[in-house]
Amino acid sequence: MAAPCESEPDFSQPWKVSDIVLLVDDVRLHVHSGVLVMWSPVFENMFAELKRKNARVLTLEKQKPNEIRELLLVIYPTIKRPINENNCYYLLEIAEQFQMRKVTEQCEEYLMRTLKSGSELVDLLVLASKYNMRILREECLKLTKQLEWKVIQQHNLYEQIELKDYREIAEERLRSLHNDHQSEKEKAFRLEEELDYYRRQGELARTPSSCVVNPGLASPRLPRKQIVQPCKSRPVQVVLNTRIKPAVQSPEKSPHVPPPVPKRAHFPVKPQPIIKEF
Repeated sequence: MAAPCESEPDFSQPWKVSDIVLLVDDVRLHVHSGVLVMWSPVFENMFAELKRKNARVLTLEKQKPNEIRELLLVIYPTIKRPINENNCYYLLEIAEQFQMRKVTEQCEEYLMRTLKSGSELVDLLVLASKYNMRILREECLKLTKQLEWKVIQQHNLYEQIELKDYREIAEERLRSLHNDHQSEKEKAFRLEEELDYYRRQGELARTPSSCVVNPGLASPRLPRKQIVQPCKSRPVQVVLNTRIKPAVQSPEKSPHVPPPVPKRAHFPVKPQPIIKEF
């Protein structure tokens, strides 16, 4: 007689027209083949082989009864036990063996909701790469790139990081170092400009008022030197006014005498210097 259906059956006895028995480490679990076929192509092939042999018992080797029972509670539509911290990791391994992709996706959703920072990101990154959880892997990579390198290198799963993941992390670290280097160079250049500006201001304050300062230069420009060049002497013609007014005489005693002609004299004049500016 079939056992009554409970909210969470233990699968130890036939129930609801169960047609297959899973034998796991000498423990019999009564299940419905149609449910397992919808979740796993591996179970579909196994049940097809049993049907050809006209058998109803399927032996699952290297499995644990409590883990298979937990898997059944998760995939049965009338139960749908949620994924949690206690069952997530071994369900991922079982889902990988039996190609139960939807179970893997449920585990991935749970891990995304409970995603943390710190060294645990390396654990999740290795786990996501191992079970092909693409969304979780991308999120872990993005956060792992922000960790200090020594945190990643000292992790116990450092050697298990996939080569492609390791390469992405290393390239991101190199880009970050390059950007930091460029930022420091720009900061040093700005500080040098400010220092040069204040240096010019200090030199301007110490410059005498007679100096002409060019604001575009770092030091003041002194007045131009004055170079005196002698010029060749040239004769200068000087006219001397030697006309003397005659004494007033009567026209009878003093005949008319024409005024004397001015004399012209030639003598050198001291040359004037020519000043040129440079």
